[in-house]
Amino acid sequence: MKINIKQIELEKLLKIHFENLNSFLEDVVFSCIHLSVKNKTLSGVSTNKKISIKTTTKNLFIEEEGEILINLTTLFNLISKFNKSDELNIYVLDNNLIINSKNSTTNLLINDLNDLYGIDFESKSPFSIPFDVLDYSCNKLINCITLINQNRQILTGINFNNNESKLTCIGASTTFLASYNSKIQSSEFNITIPQEVFKLISNKISKNTKCTFYIKNNTNIIINFDDTIINSLLLTETFPKINILNEIKGDAVVVEKNLFLNTINQAGAINNLEKNPTLTLTISNNKIQIYTKSTNKGTFFTELPATCEINKDEQFNLNIKNLTTLLKNIDDEKVKIVFQSTNQPIFILNPTNPNYTSIIQPIK
Repeated sequence: MKINIKQIELEKLLKIHFENLNSFLEDVVFSCIHLSVKNKTLSGVSTNKKISIKTTTKNLFIEEEGEILINLTTLFNLISKFNKSDELNIYVLDNNLIINSKNSTTNLLINDLNDLYGIDFESKSPFSIPFDVLDYSCNKLINCITLINQNRQILTGINFNNNESKLTCIGASTTFLASYNSKIQSSEFNITIPQEVFKLISNKISKNTKCTFYIKNNTNIIINFDDTIINSLLLTETFPKINILNEIKGDAVVVEKNLFLNTINQAGAINNLEKNPTLTLTISNNKIQIYTKSTNKGTFFTELPATCEINKDEQFNLNIKNLTTLLKNIDDEKVKIVFQSTNQPIFILNPTNPNYTSIIQPIK
């Protein structure tokens, strides 16, 4: 293998692999990347057991084809130290990868290719998911996922359920969730994709992104971009049916979102040392009262104007962090809150985008 490539191009090819690296796996193949030069293309393949990635580039000059298996962390850290404008001459000599720049020469040991095993990136009958869905999944729904939940792994992913061309995507924890609806042309499916996938692809999503999906054997999802393919295991637990998403009813109050959010942040500053900071939300005719207290910092109380007509006051105890997360997901100047009684779930809605729905469970 012998190539000439710009530093910025090689670093781009390696970066997503490095972000997916699982340093706790001892098997040598999980700490390495397989680099192959063939058919005028440089490709890199790596895996961490759950997620496998293939990246490619044609922006290089090839003198000799070949392939190597090399430690990913060592290679990425070294390449990232070069200047973005550096031209790198890279070739194999004996059991070493030689990397020459204008000012330096570095030797890296390579691994035995016999350690490598095949990873299937082939996809058939792909389907597309609209940009708005991917954008919401990567930047909104993922914020609603439980970060660590060993007892219920299903809550560490985003559920995609396509039924009669209506696609519903849900990110959920044990006490709150958010969903987004869209339409796609595809056969029916119900899958849950791990949150790590969305972290990896978030910087690749744009309105001009060409991206296709393929469900393989009901166990894997393959996501294909122009220069990157991701093959991920799906979460195997069955995502529960959430019928309440189709049953939005009750009294409604509309309030300025930024004013509401800033006020809740102020309340959160009072009891930010608490393990589960909470506030009390009292909804009355044309106003919302917010109250919280802390054993160390005192109390907070304020009243906000709102559009609401109800027969009696309703009071809810809510987790501040969860409420803040859902409010940040609203891309509108106002937020609509639909509620029934004190212990019933509360809907947090976008008044101008009916595709987005979120629910928070009050604390008893």
